[in-house]
Amino acid sequence: QQYPETDVILYGDSRGAATIFNFIALDKPTQVKAAVLEGGFDTVAHMIKHFVYTDKEPRAEKRLHKIVSFAMRSYNKHAPAPRDYAEKITDDIPLLFVASLCDGLVPPQSSMYLYNRLCERGHKKVHLLVLKKAWHPCYMLDNAEDKKTYETVVHAFYRHYNVPYNAALADEGQK
Repeated sequence: QQYPETDVILYGDSRGAATIFNFIALDKPTQVKAAVLEGGFDTVAHMIKHFVYTDKEPRAEKRLHKIVSFAMRSYNKHAPAPRDYAEKITDDIPLLFVASLCDGLVPPQSSMYLYNRLCERGHKKVHLLVLKKAWHPCYMLDNAEDKKTYETVVHAFYRHYNVPYNAALADEGQK
């Protein structure tokens, strides 16, 4: 609010990515020129079902929701999640979803679901980068090849939407 003329690029990882996605859908901020959403989930329930447990018994899932509720005090399994806001978000702000096949906490299918849902709704400013070996939340640090891919693709994304970028990295990430 102090700097109404300042353009902003948002970055969020995991819960931060989910929060930014929801914020953009609800508040439609005009200063935000792009967002990079790393390891974001579509719902906590999907995350639990996919990675956290192998016993698919309903009782096991119920226990895990209780554990998550205890660990994340503000967690409410009935609260709106990014999956719900995918129906409300507009195509005003370019989004880059970043997921990893080896995330280990947030399944890449979560970001893929949000990406695909937005594409189905006709969004043109939505992109998806799927890394191969990086773990959650170390996408930029965990694997040298993934780090280079991540960095170059982000700069190509920035250039595509006319926000500050490194030209050499953007050239390399364009492909």
